Amino acid sequence: MDTSNLPQWKCHKVVRAAKIDSVTVGHFSGAKLYLAGVPDPIDVSEEWQTKHAPRAGGYFVVYDDSYSSFSPAKAFEEGYTLQLPVAGPIMRNGAAADPEKFGEVVIDSAAPRALAAHQQRVIDEKKDLDEKLQKLSAFYSTPIFHGLPESEQTRLLRQGVAMRAYSQVLGERIGEF
Repeated sequence: MDTSNLPQWKCHKVVRAAKIDSVTVGHFSGAKLYLAGVPDPIDVSEEWQTKHAPRAGGYFVVYDDSYSSFSPAKAFEEGYTLQLPVAGPIMRNGAAADPEKFGEVVIDSAAPRALAAHQQRVIDEKKDLDEKLQKLSAFYSTPIFHGLPESEQTRLLRQGVAMRAYSQVLGERIGEF
């Protein structure tokens, strides 16, 4: 298919999104999406799951009008830049932060602010934890995982839930920086 004659577009949207750690299609209608840094899974309808075919490693994306979709990692990461989370009515580099607009931060380049050493350690800790969580989530879909006793599978799934909750707390702390 030749698409060279189509007009080009540049994205300028602000969305809410999270990387999908794993997708569970079970005995219920639809699927559960387990997202990095989000403690509770997102339930999607069977229609949504069939239309978007979400996969681990891609992104669950929600737009301003509440429309949601799946985006492959490469396309999403090339089109969007992660914004710092905002947890309350505080100032961010000279810009007032609106607590209702999680993730929307205006950076004033004339007033850069260096992070304290302990704040950088928290950011590094969250990054490391999220990488480990992504690897654990990928492990869930391997034959090795499915060959483990059910009790061990349950412990590993509980470990993933705990890691997601831990990551969310770190994200909240980072939001206060």
